[in-house]
Amino acid sequence: MYHRFRNKAFLIVAVLAIGLLLAACGGSAPAPTAQPAAPTEVPTVAPTEAPTEVPTEAPTEAPTEAATEEATPTEAPAEEAAPTEEPAEEAAASPLESGTWQVAEFVAADGSATAPVADAIITFQNGQITGNGGCNGF
Repeated sequence: MYHRFRNKAFLIVAVLAIGLLLAACGGSAPAPTAQPAAPTEVPTVAPTEAPTEVPTEAPTEAPTEAATEEATPTEAPAEEAAPTEEPAEEAAASPLESGTWQVAEFVAADGSATAPVADAIITFQNGQITGNGGCNGF
């Protein structure tokens, strides 16, 4: 009898654990909400055919004459300065990498802006994007 009781307890715990996992990631999607139509912009002034500004006049200064003396060669410096480079940490720093970002909406496959079903966050770090949307990591 002891063996039988142990199997029932294991079965009950296993069913509850599987049910808990399915409930955490499952569920029905909420009904889509209607998106407000984008306002169309109507021009208030009709476009004109002729330009409205007067063109600027040509420059009045005459070009300067070319130099008449030959340039004397100068000695090259013995040692050239090496170009300085920014440290990689400063060059890679970006305002996007300041923390985690909450996803408010995304563009669906049909091109419409859609709110995420679950809370989704995005993190930018070292030129990589990672995120989590409920049970799904990306």
